[in-house]
Amino acid sequence: MASGLNKVMLIGNLGRNPKLVGTANDHSFAFFTMATSEKWTTGSGEKRNAVEWHDVIAWDSLGNTVITYLKKGDAVYVEGKLKRSSWTTTNGETRYKTYIVAHQIKFLSHVNKENNYKDETETEVSPESVKEEKEKITKIENIFSSPIW
Repeated sequence: MASGLNKVMLIGNLGRNPKLVGTANDHSFAFFTMATSEKWTTGSGEKRNAVEWHDVIAWDSLGNTVITYLKKGDAVYVEGKLKRSSWTTTNGETRYKTYIVAHQIKFLSHVNKENNYKDETETEVSPESVKEEKEKITKIENIFSSPIW
């Protein structure tokens, strides 16, 4: 039996400044929203544009890099996987949230040289971090049950 594939590749812009969140077990992640857009022309020649918003999480050192170098409006390439979490509200309703766990992020914006930022910086998660990610992802469900979500 073949295994599945869960891979996401996006190019877009940050919708707000990233936020650093710490976990109870001394790990951290950066959370940011990212907008992607699609343009097309209808059969009648009318031009259309649609924007999709994506929630992205980058763990540990990749997350620290995001916090250090990215800000609202910056263009990025994100590669990762989809993760869906669920929780039960105090009213007994089940809620779901789908987000992207980033494994690789490329900075595409021309960034400020005064702050020692570099153009098109690429950062990848180490193989050791990827192995630990499965454990961390299960713990994130507790974080998503907080009122900010």
